[in-house]
Amino acid sequence: MAGGTLLGFEQFALGGTITLAAGQAQLDIDRATGLIRRYAADGRRLASGAAPHVWRAVADNDPGKMLAPA
Repeated sequence: MAGGTLLGFEQFALGGTITLAAGQAQLDIDRATGLIRRYAADGRRLASGAAPHVWRAVADNDPGKMLAPA
């Protein structure tokens, strides 16, 4: 990339909450930590404080993979 190339021109704060809603369900996610602050439906809290658990399968080009030879 050439020197002086503009990559971005604004900054934004990561604090606060992202709220997703559909019908009577609402999901609040902490922007800074990614943790679920609150999940509710019909005004009733169903979960809070949960952390996402994300996993993906090993790909054949991952370094140090432990796949059997084909």
